[in-house]
Amino acid sequence: MTDRFYNVALGGSMKGDVTEAGSDASSFAALRVTYDATGNSKMQALRAIEAIKQAIETETWPPA
Repeated sequence: MTDRFYNVALGGSMKGDVTEAGSDASSFAALRVTYDATGNSKMQALRAIEAIKQAIETETWPPA
């Protein structure tokens, strides 16, 4: 599998705050995307990110 990690430092909120790498930099938040997963596409990745966003918005904080 081919994974790419999108890492964001605490307080990052702009595209320029994101680094893409082959490993998790554990700066604050990281998203792993497996590029060669069956059926994967940019649209499917964006849909998954939206689902994660909705889950964070509706959960209590911090998550259990």
